[in-house]
Amino acid sequence: MNHTLKTTNETVANIVSHIQLPRMVKVRQNFCRDRVDDIPQAVRRELDGDLMSRIRPGDKIAITAGSREIANIVAILREVVTCVKDRGGEPFIVPAMGSHGGATAEGQAGVLNAMGITEEAVGAPLKSSMEVVRIGTTTTGLPVYMDKHACEADGTIIVARVKQHTSFRAPIESGLAKMIAVGLGKRDGAEACHAAGVPNIPVRVREIAETALSLNNVRFALGIVENAYDQTLKISGVAAEKNPCRGAGPARPGQQAHAPDPVR
Repeated sequence: MNHTLKTTNETVANIVSHIQLPRMVKVRQNFCRDRVDDIPQAVRRELDGDLMSRIRPGDKIAITAGSREIANIVAILREVVTCVKDRGGEPFIVPAMGSHGGATAEGQAGVLNAMGITEEAVGAPLKSSMEVVRIGTTTTGLPVYMDKHACEADGTIIVARVKQHTSFRAPIESGLAKMIAVGLGKRDGAEACHAAGVPNIPVRVREIAETALSLNNVRFALGIVENAYDQTLKISGVAAEKNPCRGAGPARPGQQAHAPDPVR
């Protein structure tokens, strides 16, 4: 092993022998390790008060669950379900993942089940369907779709992780707005957001999400942020009127996203 390593080092040294390399030093980066230890308490703290007052006894409430693996997602969804039940509501889970899971109702239910999101685990039934309702049109003519079960509910709660997108940088990337526009839009919503190419995804996501929020039954959202070690760092409740697109700068047709900056 040592002989092989020595040979490799000599080979590399020979290859770069004519190149003037800059001086280098070893660097260690220490990431924040803060995390939420009591998940149920953190969820309830965010939802108690104004947000949960929007749930009335007898309300049928759809709660979104995406296809990405999120730390503590089962515990988070279970506590949201419990909070809704405490208000007398009737919660259920809807897959909100665009065309993932093979773009079939069974496939999307299977994705959630594989992550441990089952009726037994979260305490609420799972209603999976690829049927959508076209609830409106944006000012530029883009169709706005919503999952059939969520659309027929009395209210919807968006639960999603907020993070950077892997393919671009823009004011709106991956998070609550994307869950509304793409996740709840199912295959049709995903196609509407992706049809103009990756650079235009954030503009379309924002436009569709803003229109959807003005037309659909979203009561509020629960945003989840993770640290560098994929642990729950923060959980925040967001009222529907404080929509996730605000404060992100103007969304203009032709305002394209750019690729992530290279690591330097």
